[in-house]
Amino acid sequence: MLECLWQVWPVCAEHRLGMHPGLEDGQAVWRCAGGSDEREPGHIRAPVGKLEESYRSRRERRKRRKENMQNKQNQRG
Repeated sequence: MLECLWQVWPVCAEHRLGMHPGLEDGQAVWRCAGGSDEREPGHIRAPVGKLEESYRSRRERRKRRKENMQNKQNQRG
């Protein structure tokens, strides 16, 4: 995929970096190396085969956050 599209996959939604397969407690997982500074450490993004679920939940959280902000603005104005 990398050679055809010249982009990495999968990508960590938080850090915008390519992830790598790894093993955690005997389970295959997708790992992110983290950001460029120590305050953004690497982390496990999702078990292999469950990556879509982790993105979906993040999108849902973002949508709820946006709705909450709009509600607060409407209450002020």
